[in-house]
Amino acid sequence: MVDSTFYSKKLESLSLKDINKLLKLKIEIPNEIENKTITNVNNIYDAESDHLCFLFNYKYIKDLKQSNSRFCLVSNDIYSKVIENNYNINYLVSNNPDYDLAKIIEAFYPNPKIKPFTSKLSSISDSARISKNTHISNFVTIGDNVTIGNNVHIGANTIIDDNVYIGDNVYIGNNNSISYAKIANNIIIQNNTSIGHTGFGFTSKD
Repeated sequence: MVDSTFYSKKLESLSLKDINKLLKLKIEIPNEIENKTITNVNNIYDAESDHLCFLFNYKYIKDLKQSNSRFCLVSNDIYSKVIENNYNINYLVSNNPDYDLAKIIEAFYPNPKIKPFTSKLSSISDSARISKNTHISNFVTIGDNVTIGNNVHIGANTIIDDNVYIGDNVYIGNNNSISYAKIANNIIIQNNTSIGHTGFGFTSKD
């Protein structure tokens, strides 16, 4: 499911009991399997016996019997249907399966840490306040009185105008322009995004 070409696996295994404890989730896990371990997350078709698969859509219930996985993350409504079938699979029941699945995947494949770097090809105002753990790529322009928090990645060809505030743990992609903005913590700004420009409260006479 996760392409190892782009993502590095950092965790070899995770016990089902630790899913709730370490990740602070509230998944219903039967006591008899809480000490079992999973080694990866995969879809129902490609999962191996020690992988956690997932099923959130009714139309795939019939395909679950083809899965080699012994563990499946399901929503409450799906559980009420699959429990009627004897698929020899242990079900982990979640009220918020999309979020819980994302957290489990993140445990196995965490986001890479920001590597501090400032390109000599970027233009940075002397009045900008930038934390040490920041990655500033090529051809970035940072204006006056800008504040940039910890663990921030700024992609190439990005312009951050005067007085912009950027919090901690922010990923800014390439070719972005940010003006008149305060960016909170834990935000991802994708490539080719314009913030604080036409269409964001500005108007013209014509």
